[in-house]
Amino acid sequence: MRWTITLVLIVASFLSQAQNISQIETFPLNAQVYRLLQGTKDKALLIVDKVQKNDYQLSKGDTILADFYFTTKPIKDEAQLCGIRPGDEISVRMSAKLNPLDRSYQFTAYHYKNRNCPPKGN
Repeated sequence: MRWTITLVLIVASFLSQAQNISQIETFPLNAQVYRLLQGTKDKALLIVDKVQKNDYQLSKGDTILADFYFTTKPIKDEAQLCGIRPGDEISVRMSAKLNPLDRSYQFTAYHYKNRNCPPKGN
């Protein structure tokens, strides 16, 4: 009886810890970096240069606040992630999440390529 209860508790523990994994939907975006937010390493204001038709009301010329999943600073040994500065042109994979309080979208930039990065030296 004691082993049965222990086994039931172990199985229940594993079932309660099951992870729910879902794929993040991203879309391509070309933008110019308008300004980095002072005091942060992961936020920037972007001006949209090019975006495909989307459900997020984004169009050319819009200014958005983007959270960068990694950082806006250079990452060592990553040629494409050389960091961003105001005026840089970037291509980025972006996701959008609806804020239920004010019905605005919160944008997260995942992988980006800075088109102004110096070429990788050999």
